[in-house]
Amino acid sequence: MGQYCPKCFSDSLSFPTSAIVHVVINGVRMDTGRILFRPGEKDDIFKKDLKTKIKEFFSWYGSLQNKTPIKTVKVFSNDYKCPNRCSIRDANLSVVNDLVTPNELMGLLQTVAQNYDVSLDISLKDLI
Repeated sequence: MGQYCPKCFSDSLSFPTSAIVHVVINGVRMDTGRILFRPGEKDDIFKKDLKTKIKEFFSWYGSLQNKTPIKTVKVFSNDYKCPNRCSIRDANLSVVNDLVTPNELMGLLQTVAQNYDVSLDISLKDLI
């Protein structure tokens, strides 16, 4: 994994047998905006689930009348485990670069946004 522990700076963070990944777009977290991730599953299963969650959000968001462009997308988990047993439950550590690359996430956002009349005002560096 590419994350550092925010307490001891260990670079060996990992997920337990399952983890919840949250998707927050423009600061809005839908009740259904969570993905159950199981380490060891094929990468394409997580990416398919992520695409489904983004579609659900964009479908809802695209139906609004006074919508602003999407400026922030956060894909994170509180379930990383530190080998030094640091308490990092509320750290909201990004899973971008660990479970999905910024380019893959941006491509996914652009593809889905076109289908739901949603405009994006976001760059790759905003996704990390």
